[in-house]
Amino acid sequence: MSVNKFNTRSILQRSLILLIISVFSLQIFAFGRAQAITEEQKRLYRLGIGYYDLAACGAVAAGVTEDAPSETSDDLKDLATRMLQEGNITYWTNNGVNTRDVVKALSEGKKAYTTSPEAASKEVDLNPNILSFILEAAKDGRIMVNALTDKDHSSNSNHYKGLAVDLDSASQNTAIPVDKLQSIASKFGGKKNFETGHHHFDFTERPAGSKTGNGGEGGPEDGNVKKGVYMVGDSISLASREELADRFRAKSLDFYLNASVSRSITGKGTTSGNKTSGLGAVDEDKKRIENASVVIVALGTNQNNEFPKTIRELTDKIKSINGDATVYWVNVFSEGKGSNKVDKQRINEDIEEVAKGQGFSVIDTVEQEIELGDDKVHPTPKGEKAFAEAVSVGIESERSVDSSADNSSICECNGEQFDAGAALRGAENAEKIWNFFIDQDFKPFQVAGIMGNIQVESGFNPRALQPSTTGDAPVTGQGYGLVQWTDRHENLIRRAKEKKVKIYDLAFQLDHIMWELKNTEKAAYENFKKTTNIEEAWKVFSKEYERPAQWDNPERGRAARDAMTKFGGGSSDAGSSTTPSETSCSDTSDEGGSSGQVTGKYSLPVARKWYKQHKDWFTKPHHGRNPASDIPVPSGTPVYSMTDGKIIQAPTNDPNGCGTGVIIMSDDGYEYTYCHGTDGGSIKNAKQGDTVKAGQRIMTSGNTGHSTGPHLHVQIRVDGQLKCPQKLFESIADGSPKSEKTLSSVGCNSGGA
Repeated sequence: MSVNKFNTRSILQRSLILLIISVFSLQIFAFGRAQAITEEQKRLYRLGIGYYDLAACGAVAAGVTEDAPSETSDDLKDLATRMLQEGNITYWTNNGVNTRDVVKALSEGKKAYTTSPEAASKEVDLNPNILSFILEAAKDGRIMVNALTDKDHSSNSNHYKGLAVDLDSASQNTAIPVDKLQSIASKFGGKKNFETGHHHFDFTERPAGSKTGNGGEGGPEDGNVKKGVYMVGDSISLASREELADRFRAKSLDFYLNASVSRSITGKGTTSGNKTSGLGAVDEDKKRIENASVVIVALGTNQNNEFPKTIRELTDKIKSINGDATVYWVNVFSEGKGSNKVDKQRINEDIEEVAKGQGFSVIDTVEQEIELGDDKVHPTPKGEKAFAEAVSVGIESERSVDSSADNSSICECNGEQFDAGAALRGAENAEKIWNFFIDQDFKPFQVAGIMGNIQVESGFNPRALQPSTTGDAPVTGQGYGLVQWTDRHENLIRRAKEKKVKIYDLAFQLDHIMWELKNTEKAAYENFKKTTNIEEAWKVFSKEYERPAQWDNPERGRAARDAMTKFGGGSSDAGSSTTPSETSCSDTSDEGGSSGQVTGKYSLPVARKWYKQHKDWFTKPHHGRNPASDIPVPSGTPVYSMTDGKIIQAPTNDPNGCGTGVIIMSDDGYEYTYCHGTDGGSIKNAKQGDTVKAGQRIMTSGNTGHSTGPHLHVQIRVDGQLKCPQKLFESIADGSPKSEKTLSSVGCNSGGA
């Protein structure tokens, strides 16, 4: 790694040069000239950098497809962006509707629009395989896109459904022979229809190349469900397949469903979809299951007398195919009537009992108020949405789905995974970096040693690119990022792709430093942990981890001492952390998060994203007479323990209306009550008598008990007296939790009923 010294004039000069180059590149694009992709761009594509942002890699117009993967993502936004950059693709304007505008809207993350009066709304979900087909075809020559969603081209066709595309047939606009177009379209589920005067291709709703299966009749052509979800089910799953697919697609997860009417574990289905039994379906889909990270089974409604035995048989078969997959069973919400009466209580007890021995999780649909049709077995359209939501929410963390991602820097609190590096605290990069490494249990003088090196290498800028400029991607032979990675780009790129983050994301780069220290740079890590003062710390980190040409440059030492003065109180002696870090599990990010924000021995009761988006929910007075707080999170929101402690009652089901809640006695002897949940007392490791940690999931929010709408009720009792939780929420979010004894007993309730 090399030393970077940043010079303002140099940066401005280089920025001006880059701007001129960018304008020139745009001119090339405007005139449709193809410029070959560079070897460096090819290397980045092969390593997956195209996943983030093609433009950021410097790809130019028609050169972006040369030697690059045919598809870096099935996301419409990404595909549309690539189409706009592709010099071989042009667009037709017809009666004021410019097809390019439709693609541009998709590239901005918006839905496509339609002008057809037959459409249910003015927006339409476009099949991404259409764009993949166009991009693939454009490799062989010119393409003009006449119509995607406008009514003026075959208004009775699939255009307004987002399932058709028209290409101009004039040779000067579309230079690819029609038989070649047909061949390419077939790879993506497209077929040319009878229309003349142009090339019209229809795309089925679930083509062979789609990421979502259709009752066992579709799915990825190669059988893969990459880092995604495989589900085997009966008619209930089959009816809800579109809703299920939408929810998993929203999580950026591949999804494949194999379902059939009347199917049981050992009994074959009767109509629709794949008619094999559940065991037979799993046998047929071995390849898909091998590549899945999550397997969901929804086969309880049509059970037989040997149900517990067959649950074990099917679970064992799934685990023999993929022992790393997380297995979920969906319990039964149907009631049935007459000869179709369903003993859901016994069935669900069987599922719960087997789960204890087999180690799978149960997705609870019973408490989700799923609306049933007249037969009392199958859900109504509204119920299908509720079922799909319950299943998708039942998978607790998107990160747990990605078993192929590197999880060496992820800690686990009673089964839940959190990225310890993503919740950054501080007003500027330097402060965020200091706090991050303090939270990794380094001593302050050691953190100062790291800071000194990062200051010299990059000026705390994760986009720093040698020499003295910035960039959105690494360049071979040049230093990049916080520590100016030079000969270690591949792991940096690979892990960013796996975690689906920008490679210049600050939290990711800090996480990657820790990953290297604990994996590829273990010797440096062990020696660094043995350092006893700031001089040793910066030198060991520089010589053994950074390894620049001048590892002993005194500028690193000066920067380290400056950091110690600014953030560590000036002392260079060995000491404990100045920032609470009694637990290493913290909120995944401000945007998402699969736990509350953990600060010291406290946690927010729900993910930090709710506090960030709706701080007023946490600070407003309680509507009732008693000191408490009502946080109006939607049903299905994970709820976390605010403290370490022991569950003394779960579920509550008390006469005062708490519903299915949980009561925890903290280690300090204070009583925390959480109300209106759906599964209090039934979550693994969070049942009555269990010991829990701050940030550990204890239940799911809902609308049970005396409740006028979905919300979480929190109350804290100190020495028999109720306290106002609002100030505690604020202090946890700010990183400096208050003691429960300092909380007021007045001023946080409106006096209502």
